[in-house]
Amino acid sequence: MRASEHLRDLSVTDWVAANRQVPIQALPTGTSDEWRIQGYRQRDYAFIDEFIRPLSSAIAHALSFADGTPAAQFLAMISGPENIYFLGRFVTLDCSPEASPQPKTPAFQGSIRDAPRSGKYELMLSVLNVLGKPST
Repeated sequence: MRASEHLRDLSVTDWVAANRQVPIQALPTGTSDEWRIQGYRQRDYAFIDEFIRPLSSAIAHALSFADGTPAAQFLAMISGPENIYFLGRFVTLDCSPEASPQPKTPAFQGSIRDAPRSGKYELMLSVLNVLGKPST
C-alpha cells in the first residue's frame, strides 16, 4: 500500500466528505451555476497561501534533495502558473479573489498551519496529501 493510500484510509470519512461536495462533483460535468463556480474558486484560492506554507516546510524537512524535488517543482507550479490562472479567472468573472469563509474553514486552516509548526515531515505530507490530491 502506498503512503498516500494509507493516509487516506486513516481519514476515510473526511476524505469522502471532502470529495462529495456539490461544486467538486459538478466541475467535471459543467453542471454548476456560475456563482457556485465563482464561490468555489474563491474558497479554493484562499487555500493557496495555506497550502504553500506546509509545502515549503516539507521541502525544508525532506530527508534528501531527491525527496524534496517533487515538492519544490509543485511549489513553483502553484506559486506561478496556477496563481496566474486563478487571478485571470477572477478578472474574467469580475470578482474579488477573497471569499467569506465557510463555517468549518477557520478550524481546517488551523490544522493546516499546525503541520509546519510541528516539524514532523510525515504530518506535513499528510496535510499536503489531503489538500492536493484530486478526488478519486
